[in-house]
Amino acid sequence: MEPLQNIKLSFKCPKQLNELRPCDGDWYCDGCQKIVHDFRGMSETQIIDVINTNAHPTCGILEAGRIQVSPRQNKWRYWVSAAVVFLGLTACKQIELEKPWQGDTIKAAQPKDTAQDVFVGAIEINPEFPGGEKAWKDFLAKNIKWGGNEDVQGRVYAQFMVQADGSITDVKIVRGLTRKIDSMVVGVLKHSPKWKPGIQNGKPYRVQYTLPIKFSLE
Repeated sequence: MEPLQNIKLSFKCPKQLNELRPCDGDWYCDGCQKIVHDFRGMSETQIIDVINTNAHPTCGILEAGRIQVSPRQNKWRYWVSAAVVFLGLTACKQIELEKPWQGDTIKAAQPKDTAQDVFVGAIEINPEFPGGEKAWKDFLAKNIKWGGNEDVQGRVYAQFMVQADGSITDVKIVRGLTRKIDSMVVGVLKHSPKWKPGIQNGKPYRVQYTLPIKFSLE
C-alpha cells in the first residue's frame, strides 16, 4: 500500500508482534495493559477515523514500508524544505512551493525478514489543510500574485503556527525578498482557513511550520 502522509509513530515500541496477544481482531499488550490496533491493510482515512474515536493515545501496528518513525521531541516542531512543487506561472515568472516535511523524522529501515515487517508504537497525526495537500497548493497558487515590475527572484521563508484549534497564528517572514512580496505572503497565510489540527497522545497539539516559497524568472 501507499506510504502514509499524515500519520507517523511518535515512538517505536520495543515489543515484537509475537509478544502481543490476539484480541478481537487487534492485539493486547500485557506490558502496557492496552489494546494495540492492527492497522495493516487499512487506508489512511480509516486509520485516522480510528484514532479520532479514541480518547486516549493510540498504539498500533503498521507495515514498515508505509510509516516513518519520529523520536520524542518538544511540543513545538520545526519543518524544513524538501521536494519542489510547481504552483503556477505568470508570464515569464513562476512561483514554486517547496513542500515542507518534519526535519527530525527518521525514515524507517526496510525489514530483513517477515517477522520484522511491522512497526508497533504510538500513533500521531500531522496537521492538514482542509482538502489535503492539493487544496493547500491551490490555495497558495490562487492567492499569491506575482507580476508587474517585480523583477526579483529567490526564496521567501515564512513561519507560522498551526494551533490546536487549527487556526494559523504567529505568521512572520524569517527570510524575505522585498517588502511587497513579503507582505503579500504574510497576508495570504493570515487568511488561510483553519486546518485540521495535529493529534499527539490522543489530543490536538500545535505545530510550527517554515514554508519556503521560491520566486524565479525564466
